[in-house]
Amino acid sequence: MQREPYQGQVLRLDITFPITCRVTYRGRTLIVFDRHASSQLVSAFKGYQGQEPRVARYIFVGLDANFSPTIEDSPIFPEIVQYLSYGVGYWKETKRHHPFLSPSYKKGSGYRYHYQFAKIGLTPDYADKVSFVELLSCPTCGKTEEKRFMELLDGDYLRRLDSLVGSSENARSIFIARGAYTRLYAIGKAFGCFAWEQLRVRLKY
Repeated sequence: MQREPYQGQVLRLDITFPITCRVTYRGRTLIVFDRHASSQLVSAFKGYQGQEPRVARYIFVGLDANFSPTIEDSPIFPEIVQYLSYGVGYWKETKRHHPFLSPSYKKGSGYRYHYQFAKIGLTPDYADKVSFVELLSCPTCGKTEEKRFMELLDGDYLRRLDSLVGSSENARSIFIARGAYTRLYAIGKAFGCFAWEQLRVRLKY
């Protein structure tokens, strides 16, 4: 007889307010993927990071802007707020394109994405030319869970993003992360956007 997942096992479910859901199983705590609960982070987040997308020369498209659920307690949180307020100035001042590369950050949520990006070798001279946009319009926490990810998608935001990357108004190079790339077809079908023949994709990374 096949055993159901977690049958007979003890799980502890902790919910804190603002809502962050943690499931504890066999001593391991898992953060349930969702919109980030930090009001400060949500308030500072403008829907993009770095340069404003409509004037950027290089646009990097990812899944979501993912942060630790306890990011407000991190020593880099003031840097996060500064960066989200004016990412161009932050990059030029610190010589780092993102606070996740700060020596004070212990390689938590989001580190790998920006560590990989740094390997491209762009200098602070590119600060006013690079924009990071995501398929979700809100900051998140936890490991991406497909059903909740689809529920958090904003149709109006996606159609604006589609118009931006497909526009011929300004010459741009669009870079799409693998995780975002593999979901574009399903998202486009669900929301009526991202027609492939309109995308001028230069490179996937």
